[in-house]
Amino acid sequence: MSEMSDFKKNHIKQLEEEEKKVLQDSEKLIMDFIRFAENKDIELTEQDFKYTQKSGIVVESTDIFLRLNDDIVPDKDGLFDYKLLNSKFKKQMFSDGYFFADNYIAMASPLFRRNYSSLNGFQPRFIEKFWALAPSDYDEIKISLNQHHLKIDTKDSAQLELDTWYGSVFDQNVENISDQLVKLRPSPEFDDSEISFFFADTYSVDIKWALSKTIKTFQAEEFKSENIKVKIDGIVYFPVRYVHAEFDMNTLNFRHFDGAFHFYTEEEYFRRRDSDLNYNRKDHSQIKSRSKKLFKINGEISTEKWVDLTSHFFSRNPLVYEYFNGSYPPNIKEILDLKRKNQTY
Repeated sequence: MSEMSDFKKNHIKQLEEEEKKVLQDSEKLIMDFIRFAENKDIELTEQDFKYTQKSGIVVESTDIFLRLNDDIVPDKDGLFDYKLLNSKFKKQMFSDGYFFADNYIAMASPLFRRNYSSLNGFQPRFIEKFWALAPSDYDEIKISLNQHHLKIDTKDSAQLELDTWYGSVFDQNVENISDQLVKLRPSPEFDDSEISFFFADTYSVDIKWALSKTIKTFQAEEFKSENIKVKIDGIVYFPVRYVHAEFDMNTLNFRHFDGAFHFYTEEEYFRRRDSDLNYNRKDHSQIKSRSKKLFKINGEISTEKWVDLTSHFFSRNPLVYEYFNGSYPPNIKEILDLKRKNQTY
């Protein structure tokens, strides 16, 4: 234990020394940006600049993106018009999740990143696929940005990550799906460490289909284990990824698609996770979780495109693959078959 502790301490020390050196070597870049911000009546100091290996040199200041772009206004959900962003900023190869200005880079929300932290890269492969969408193909398309942080080392931005992800092909006709509640959980043969490794700590996935006149509504919530927490404004929450979509029975395409995070308190989390998406209809003590919307698309969306984006929004989750395909991904299925074969009674 002490050896691991010493290793961690040395690693943290190395990161701190690296940050100090990079910031010192980038003094001119930082001062140039401070002067640029002054021309916009924004006061910054050298203490507002940080460095991480994943994001590079970043300026941290409340609503700095909005203060530099008074022509860009988020909607009531805090989402930004993706068409406007594409018209105003540039994109670059291997830089999905980034919008380039002349001397800074705006970034997609850190909730799209691994462990929902700005210290990590974007989770595969939702942002990559969202960045590849043509804005003109949709009536409305929006995305959540990191309003309080901007990357300023614009010459060092390309990133390429390799990871395992699961695509899916939805082979059912959506119009034929009956109203239903579905709850998926990892097979009981997997222990906690295997669920952490193979399922990214997924506890369960709740799905609900509901038809009203000619519109079929889809909802899904992904619960992680109680080990996965985030702190917002000093309060500890359990983050739950959420997808909502509307399928038009007349056009046989989706007309609306959005994704968000629901943030449950500890008491709400343990009340909700073993229930279903009808919980608030069945229980007198209703839950209204804190929410943060991450993207929205309005317009004609094919079922294939919707399934692809949904699968990658719920990244590293074999349960979503299982729902769309009827079985686990091949590597998970192989492990499960082997465990059952070797099981003793």
